[in-house]
Amino acid sequence: MLWQTRGGRRSPILANDLETEIFDIKWSPTHPAVFATGDGVGNLDIWDLSKDREAPKYRKTDESMKSINKLRFTNDGKKIITGNSMGVVKLWSVDNSFYQSKAEDLDRLEELIRGTF
Repeated sequence: MLWQTRGGRRSPILANDLETEIFDIKWSPTHPAVFATGDGVGNLDIWDLSKDREAPKYRKTDESMKSINKLRFTNDGKKIITGNSMGVVKLWSVDNSFYQSKAEDLDRLEELIRGTF
């Protein structure tokens, strides 16, 4: 769940019935509305809150079906490095729409945070 705080009160921005536990989450270093999650069954999900807040825009599953315990974007946002519960490290390429943001992406994220999206 992703929360906003307003006047000392918390309200959810993003709530989703997840299939499994999220083990790690990281924001993109280059796109303000994009973050990635790694879960307990090996899914790497990339979310873009400027496009959809109910489902990830991209999902790739680690063939080992082991949990993704750690993830990190490269500094340029073009790749994600993951580590699973068996100690295997993988490098994933990221589509350019997830690391090249547009002005309207930030505007939509700000609308979401204000509660008007």
